[in-house]
Amino acid sequence: MTYFKNIKRTTEEIINHNKHILSVSGGNFGIINKSTLEFAVDSVNNEIDPIKQAGNFLYYAGAGHPFENGNKRTAFEIAKGIMASGAIVIDASETGIINFVTGSVAQGKTDVKTVTNWLSSHSRLTDEHPEFNRITKENIDKDKELLKKLD
Repeated sequence: MTYFKNIKRTTEEIINHNKHILSVSGGNFGIINKSTLEFAVDSVNNEIDPIKQAGNFLYYAGAGHPFENGNKRTAFEIAKGIMASGAIVIDASETGIINFVTGSVAQGKTDVKTVTNWLSSHSRLTDEHPEFNRITKENIDKDKELLKKLD
């Protein structure tokens, strides 16, 4: 069974990750719709399954565009971090990720169930379950080139 410590996410930590993403891959910080961001965070905190949490955030933040810049990048990296902290890693090609996030999620051509199903079918279990903020920060630094393509 997968180990998952269900810790509630906060709007402030998501904002900090968005700022980090922008510092790594470009763009100015700004929040367009804080209630959309709060809804995306609440949708994570109201679930206990890491894939459903990740799917919710990827969908609601990726399609809802709460930030001035970095919505797709932030939605993807937060989803990836949630899954990693639940001992699940995304197992998809860079092209597959870009096409799904930019071509489907961000354009509103999908729904939350389809996003969750995509994550589930493009992931695998691992023995590691790192702390969310640490692994998200590390992934942002590591994914610099992918993040530029998700812009």
